[in-house]
Amino acid sequence: MKRFLFGALSAIVFASPLNSIQAAETAAHLTKPAAGVVEVMPGLAFIVLQKGLEVATKDPFKVIRTRSNVWKADGTQTGSVEDGLSTSQLRQVRKSLPFFATILESMPVGEKRRWWISSDLVPEGSQAFEKADYVMEVEIVDVLDPLPAPENVAAIPEAATVTSEGIGILTLKAGDQTTYPELESTIVVHYSGWTTDGRMFDSSRLREATASFPLNRLITGWQLALPKLSKGEIARIWIPGALAYDNREDRPFAPKGMLVFDVELIDLE
Repeated sequence: MKRFLFGALSAIVFASPLNSIQAAETAAHLTKPAAGVVEVMPGLAFIVLQKGLEVATKDPFKVIRTRSNVWKADGTQTGSVEDGLSTSQLRQVRKSLPFFATILESMPVGEKRRWWISSDLVPEGSQAFEKADYVMEVEIVDVLDPLPAPENVAAIPEAATVTSEGIGILTLKAGDQTTYPELESTIVVHYSGWTTDGRMFDSSRLREATASFPLNRLITGWQLALPKLSKGEIARIWIPGALAYDNREDRPFAPKGMLVFDVELIDLE
């Protein structure tokens, strides 16, 4: 046995000898039907085995749970639903297996599809797949938020301090209360951001890397709020849309309205 990874997706791979009945059943699975196949891109096509009910996900931070069967074109089975649920995060899968990310983001929850995958789409040196043609049956079980929004994102709570500009700041962990950033400082932070309806739009924690920014180049709300945090502090910050992206014509796709950030001020440079 050996273990392979789909980025964040993991499953057990095994080769199973086929008896004559299994071989016939497998051949039926591996043969691409003459009609009804949808080609997503050259070398990647599918048929629907079970219709889904929900809209497909393209959120790179969401965790997608799947069940799958995998065969090489020669009939060797290399993965099975018996291995249990597998989990994937689109942003991670996109880096290692772009074709599998395309599969995941195109499928709605509850849908099951049989996919035909050309060896041309398998990246050189992949730990997950050998260079071969594959057939995969993939079912999207559910889609999860890896970092759920705090319960109080909808509005500034009474326990928060509210600045004259309407920014709410709630200390979650006290800092050293001696070292504070200035507008010219470069800050090193971990942060996550949500809209007030609980949708995450960015997170350094999910990238598993701290972020470093010149404070004076950030949105006005950060420029006003971060100097009130001391080194080591963790705070939840509510920033009105006017101090975030509502008036930023250069950021047309940025989230609008009040935004909520959890910020850990790790260091100053």
